[in-house]
Amino acid sequence: METPIFSYYLDSNFKGITIISDTLKHMKRLNAFYLKSLLIIIILFCSCFFLYSKETNRIERPGSLDNILNNTFNSFNGYYSLFHLSAVGLTYAIIETDIDHKVSVYFHDNPKLSYWFYPVAFTGTLMPLFFSGYYYWTGKSDNDYKMIGAGYAVFQANIIALFYTSFLKFCTGRPNPNYKDNRSIREQSHRFRFGLSRGGIVRGWPSGHTAATITTFAALSAYYPDNDWYRYGGYLYSLYTMIGMSAVRISDHQFHWFSDGVAGLLIGYTIGRTVGNYFRDLYNNPSNIDKKSQLNISPIYSLEYKGVELGYHF
Repeated sequence: METPIFSYYLDSNFKGITIISDTLKHMKRLNAFYLKSLLIIIILFCSCFFLYSKETNRIERPGSLDNILNNTFNSFNGYYSLFHLSAVGLTYAIIETDIDHKVSVYFHDNPKLSYWFYPVAFTGTLMPLFFSGYYYWTGKSDNDYKMIGAGYAVFQANIIALFYTSFLKFCTGRPNPNYKDNRSIREQSHRFRFGLSRGGIVRGWPSGHTAATITTFAALSAYYPDNDWYRYGGYLYSLYTMIGMSAVRISDHQFHWFSDGVAGLLIGYTIGRTVGNYFRDLYNNPSNIDKKSQLNISPIYSLEYKGVELGYHF
């Protein structure tokens, strides 16, 4: 009889549901499951949001991936490059000053504090889907192209953030805090496994949950500059997420180091602001936007082929 992938039990000290992988084999299967699920979600979302047709005017209804290559580049351009450099510099400083170690130990020794941060484990994943879907479908039902643009801004910004943070995790291979490891927490906080796929793309540096949260609110605050809730409430919730990802734990594993969240916050802000500003300008000043360049992404599914077709028009 095959051993189940997870076993569930109630820990009287932790007072929550603890999920433990039974074997290394099952952990590898779990990572593969997450990766496949992620790819499926991306393909489905591209299908839902890519509604561009010959009969639709691009300026009236922009495509969800319009100008994505330029927006990606512009997220690193100019003074935004300082945010990315700061993500690296602050990570180094936080590690060397032992802040990562101290924050991890503090939350480990005070597990009840983790309860206050558990929502971020879900909102960091679901929030981009909620806001992009809400604005898109509401705008579509009301023929409100401004709301459709807001949904596209959140969607595209998170696509860029997702691929970029996954790439960084893929290359840096930083393990999350593990209190069952033979290494001390201080030693673990200094550990990076640079290379290719030495730590997967689910956990590591930077925090994808934090990046997704700040990306969402940065895009919306740029698209709706007069909305104080997104500007202040959204950024405060992003800080809450950044701290929370250091507090949330599964058994003796914490999701992230504190510096992972700081890096995710800085990286996600630049991407969200860049894409949000682009779609706002596209809606307010369509004549200033290049009408020719466009990235097309569409899923391919048949008995013989499964994948995604990419096309870039100049």
